[in-house]
Amino acid sequence: MRKTLKIVSIGVGIVIAGYASYFIFAAVKYSHSLDWDMMPKRYLYFFKDSVLNSLDTNYNYSYIQKGDTYNHYIYRDKYYITIWEFRGLKFSDWDIPLELEANLENLRFKSGETINIHSSPEITIKYGFKLKESLKIALNKASQIDSTFKTSHYKGFYGKINKMLLMNEDDKPQVLFDYSSKQQYGLFLLYKTEQNFYLLIVNSYSPFDSKKLIQIFNLE
Repeated sequence: MRKTLKIVSIGVGIVIAGYASYFIFAAVKYSHSLDWDMMPKRYLYFFKDSVLNSLDTNYNYSYIQKGDTYNHYIYRDKYYITIWEFRGLKFSDWDIPLELEANLENLRFKSGETINIHSSPEITIKYGFKLKESLKIALNKASQIDSTFKTSHYKGFYGKINKMLLMNEDDKPQVLFDYSSKQQYGLFLLYKTEQNFYLLIVNSYSPFDSKKLIQIFNLE
């Protein structure tokens, strides 16, 4: 009996160690590294020259992974700007679906990391997330879209966002933006070049003129 219990205990220990090893490996391989210095400066070309002096250079930072770079900036002390580059993505379909009133309340990732913890938005990223050929966006019922934009260079929307989900071509969740702790007004722009794809976000706790904010970027 004791021998049987010992074998069972060893087996349970091996299983637990295996799960722990997997999550440690995933965290090391897929987690983003934080850079407060060089990387944020590389993306300043997205801003027009007239804007640069109004950026808070003391609080620019980047989260970096092999296939993407998330950059954060503050403009005029009240606009929180994200420039998120996804490298090597070639979407065959630029007509990106937008699902409204999606049920995102109980969405959980089996494995992933959360950046901007205890802030708004908290962003949960699936480990090894993949956006290859298309992108789908879902907003929950508490989110509201006030206007949309579309040109040959970019497309997007403005509204008050509670939760937003990015999904791949297989409808599998990849990135969740959670503004529920402190809901904000947001401008969301999708911009692509021949090589890369970008998500540009401007957030503020007060309503703003989204068309004027678009003009601070070099998107031609």
